[in-house]
Amino acid sequence: SALRAMVAHGGARTGIVPPLLLTLKVLGFLLPFVDANYALGDPAPMCWILDSTNTPIQCPAGLDMDWAPGCGIPSRIFVGVPIHARISLNLTLQTFQQLERLQLNSRTSPNMTGSTKWQRCAVENHPCPADQRDADSCCLYHVNVHSCQNKPGLFCGPWVGDDGHLSTHTPSQTGHAGVDGRSSWDFRVNLFWEGSYTVIAHVMMGAFHFAIGVTTEVQYATSACADPMQVPSRQGVCENCTVGTQPLSQGLPP
Repeated sequence: SALRAMVAHGGARTGIVPPLLLTLKVLGFLLPFVDANYALGDPAPMCWILDSTNTPIQCPAGLDMDWAPGCGIPSRIFVGVPIHARISLNLTLQTFQQLERLQLNSRTSPNMTGSTKWQRCAVENHPCPADQRDADSCCLYHVNVHSCQNKPGLFCGPWVGDDGHLSTHTPSQTGHAGVDGRSSWDFRVNLFWEGSYTVIAHVMMGAFHFAIGVTTEVQYATSACADPMQVPSRQGVCENCTVGTQPLSQGLPP
């Protein structure tokens, strides 16, 4: 796109910078040679060095993360209605070999080889012991979902803190890459304020971290369906009301 081309080349040469591009440049989360950006609708992961600078880097080869089919974040969800989200994560030996060249396989042992890291990570996915949930003892030591209300000048980066309103985080999970480098992770996402949101899945591994993100609209369910004979479903679409009645004491129909 024209915007992507301008970002890649540092903006227009005229000195006149469009407001959106100015916002992106001021935030400092775009760098040349970094292809993906979920703020611009890219589905591919974004990667950063895990330090105080959160410097963007090209994601290593073999790393792939996506929302699982049927378990992604819909384009519209409803206030107080939880959504079941699942991410699928694929890693390969090549991933860790490339991280070895960047010295990002470990925060305390920068010379850790890709083969060593792969051997530690490529085991059955189960939570790491409570006393071994740090960057070097646990392969995937932080996996969760963040939700940020979209505001001018705000990029929903993984470093944005949880304030319970503009930005919320699900509880963090820990684990391993799976014996073949494939793993999946489930989350319960529940938002309580109307507005446009960016929802990201975030993973910390070694001395870098990465995320994917999508945009969704959060609405009150009472005003979401134009047809009075339809109600919102948990998947973010409208469906016909359940036929029949039952006493309120029996709860809501399934």
